[in-house]
Amino acid sequence: YADGKELFVLSVRENRRVDPTGCGDAYRAGMLYGIERGWSWEKIGRLANTMGSIKIEVRGPQGHQPTRDDIEQRYRSAFEDSLW
Repeated sequence: YADGKELFVLSVRENRRVDPTGCGDAYRAGMLYGIERGWSWEKIGRLANTMGSIKIEVRGPQGHQPTRDDIEQRYRSAFEDSLW
């Protein structure tokens, strides 16, 4: 936060670890998506972690193509909350 507070967001468990290549980009994409929509930092961090956990399950930097429902399901499972 700008006022110096720290925010801790729980990590999202992946189903299997295949390839971490591109996880940072997936994380960043989730973060930018939330920032662009004006979401809270907590929700932004949760989405970013969700996107990284989805990406690590697929080989290659851009081989993952989750649907909106896939993202929602993973988010809801991890945080017991609705993303959209």
